[in-house]
Amino acid sequence: MTLHRALNYGAVWQTWALKTICERLGFEVHVIDYNPFGHYKYTDFIRKNLLASAKKILNFRNFNRFVDEQLDPTQHTESHEWIVDNAPNFDFYIVGSDTVWCKATVGDFLNSYMLDFAPETTKRIAYAASLGGDKRALETEVFAAESRTFKTISLREPLFVGEVENISGVTTTDVCDPTLLLTASDYERMEQKCRCPKEYILVFDLVGDELIKQKALQLKAERHLPILNISTNAKSWADSNCQVMTPQQWLYLIHHANVVCTNSFHGLALSIIYGKEFIVCQATKGGRVQNNVRVENLLTQCYGAENLQSLYSDYVFASKDIINLSGGSLLERYRQRSLDWLKKALE
Repeated sequence: MTLHRALNYGAVWQTWALKTICERLGFEVHVIDYNPFGHYKYTDFIRKNLLASAKKILNFRNFNRFVDEQLDPTQHTESHEWIVDNAPNFDFYIVGSDTVWCKATVGDFLNSYMLDFAPETTKRIAYAASLGGDKRALETEVFAAESRTFKTISLREPLFVGEVENISGVTTTDVCDPTLLLTASDYERMEQKCRCPKEYILVFDLVGDELIKQKALQLKAERHLPILNISTNAKSWADSNCQVMTPQQWLYLIHHANVVCTNSFHGLALSIIYGKEFIVCQATKGGRVQNNVRVENLLTQCYGAENLQSLYSDYVFASKDIINLSGGSLLERYRQRSLDWLKKALE
């Protein structure tokens, strides 16, 4: 149970990753196809600009195809009442990852993402659930009541671990985002090749921050490489723009970049998995400031604060030297600790 219907590459890959790792542990896995926010329709993407509309519609189709073909969704519903009456009788229910416990994200549907519809005979687990830096969910009666029904709880960021444990009375810890449970070879098998420069700086900007532009252009001047922008909106300062791609092509473009410049949590996560050089900038627009907490935690867990030029005051640049210095050992420990937790939770 997660936010898999968001038109967001990170959202679908974290869903796929958790499903894949649970299958490797011997389980039959389905994604509960519940989207209380309303299913997208083609008319939602019609704008005055016909080219922009066409791009949005094509991406909408790409995401729907990925969900249908890769995630084994249950019957689709937007109704909490329906899912209460028709909840499948699984042995385990897992909520997470992504900002499933963030009030700014789920709003009045927090009860759904607390799994209040799950049959009493099933075991409820939270894997890497995130509050997105927003503790308002913890102050609700829904959270206080429903969190006590969980078998065990893990959060993606350690910030609220103690508070959640105190409220729920359930042992709580922090674990890695599901994408980090898998390795580069797992994602390579899912990639789809697409046209791109032989060498390039990849820009994946969630909110149109000026700092991304500055750092990308600085890299271009230093390395004499073209900029390929795969953000939602085209950028006049990029050498080429790609706004239509499948989730599998998104992976390919990250994997084959010389450097990734991003302010996306999952853009950073896949860069780390692939061992890429990257610049990650703070996101400062569109309510994305909360994104910075999880990015800072990810950097610390995978590279150690002592290896970073600055701990996310404005941006962090991870060069080959830093990547080689950590040698993947911190990431591997983070991954194994989280996998061990999941195995125990599913006993």
